Amino acid sequence: MILAWLKRGGTVILAWLQGFGRFWYRFIIGDDWTVAATVAAALVVTWLLHTAGVAAWWLPPLAAVAVVGASLRRTSRFAGGSPRTAAVADSLDRSAASRTDYR
Repeated sequence: MILAWLKRGGTVILAWLQGFGRFWYRFIIGDDWTVAATVAAALVVTWLLHTAGVAAWWLPPLAAVAVVGASLRRTSRFAGGSPRTAAVADSLDRSAASRTDYR
């Protein structure tokens, strides 16, 4: 009985860890991995410039605005409509594809 309980507990913990990791991946990476990569690169370059004595506080906001604009333009071009319509359609497709039955 104890062995079955431990086995079930381990399964629950692994499922929780998988869900936790999936949440953070989707939160950080989201729909467009290039946004996350650009922001990470901007933070690294800002840190390098800061260690060199250059005031580079303006770089992360500038990079974020530029990459989000490029992402919206790319999304609207592929969807053939407005960026909002494309984002909503993509979100609905993603949520329908990620539904699982936990019975």
